[in-house]
Amino acid sequence: MPGDKLGGLYRSCYYQRVKRFFAPNIGRQGRLIRALYGCAMIVAGWLLHRANHPGLGVAAILAGGFAWLEAARGWCIVRACGIKTKW
Repeated sequence: MPGDKLGGLYRSCYYQRVKRFFAPNIGRQGRLIRALYGCAMIVAGWLLHRANHPGLGVAAILAGGFAWLEAARGWCIVRACGIKTKW
């Protein structure tokens, strides 16, 4: 059926676009900065949680975990969206 070929082409284009979006796009300095930022956010989240602000604490811990993910993958979501960053 002709629809199958078109569907396969669409899936192939989608896969390549997603692959480009998630490609590593930061260098060593950017990875280090994001790892340190992640550590700071996790510590801040822990302190907020202990200071009786559990919602803010969990949000900060999740943000720190995401920064660690960016550092580990060498990928920055802001750069992937097309915004230029210094590091």
